[in-house]
Amino acid sequence: MSAITRSRVLAVAPQHLWRTVSDPKTLPQWWPGVERVEGVKSHGFTQVLRSERGAVVRADYLRTQSVEPELIVWTQQVEGTPFASVFAARAVRITLEPAGTGDTQLTLTVEQTLRGAARYAPLNRGGVRRQLTAALDALDALARG
Repeated sequence: MSAITRSRVLAVAPQHLWRTVSDPKTLPQWWPGVERVEGVKSHGFTQVLRSERGAVVRADYLRTQSVEPELIVWTQQVEGTPFASVFAARAVRITLEPAGTGDTQLTLTVEQTLRGAARYAPLNRGGVRRQLTAALDALDALARG
């Protein structure tokens, strides 16, 4: 399993940021490519994404770890989906740590095990890095109000 990580200190308290990152309904505001979120339950949700070619893609996630306000892990359900041809496993780990007076060190990590030819695509790591950086940018903008 490989892990791609990006971190940033945001000028917002961990408890306040937790309300945003732990609520799947906020994903369209800060996670790149998410058009909307459906079927939100305490244990999971479905992301509705739109590809660059305009196709609608659905991705189901389960909350597999949660320690308020420090850590949440959303694990994508890949078996039996179109994602199974690319991923054997995929999860998003969000870690929040106090970083000075009222600030938070926010770390976003995508942990994934690739399948088939995707294992040899170095572009995948770059795309995930860009996605994580864009998510941090959006969360920073939300924190600044």
